[in-house]
Amino acid sequence: MNNATLIGYLTYQPELRKTHSGKSVVNFTVAINRGYDKEQVDFIPVVAWEKTAENIVNHLNKGSRVSVEGSIQTRSYENEVGKRVNVVEVVAKQVTFLDGKPKQDSMFGSDFILKDIKEEDEEKVTIDIHSDDLPF
Repeated sequence: MNNATLIGYLTYQPELRKTHSGKSVVNFTVAINRGYDKEQVDFIPVVAWEKTAENIVNHLNKGSRVSVEGSIQTRSYENEVGKRVNVVEVVAKQVTFLDGKPKQDSMFGSDFILKDIKEEDEEKVTIDIHSDDLPF
């Protein structure tokens, strides 16, 4: 069985792209604190397709808290210098918007609050997630 469930924060503003065949796709990264060590954060790459991708771009911002349900996928490609690159990512089947400041004209009300993420540098982001924040 290949199931993944993540709860974390978007690390950058998602941008919609289109494939050659016209399908909508968005790649984003979810930052997740390790429950046992608040100093360590994992950055999990996620890809979403079609309507899910469009909803993410239309309603989420950098720092928005999300729950992602999907499956883990591995793939590889050759980069511009001819080196083989291996990628492990979560393919989102469902993305739940847990909070965050919606973009203008979104379907959410003003009760949602964007939690600030302070970047110490590009590779490390410290995020405090308490058990009270989890939806289960």
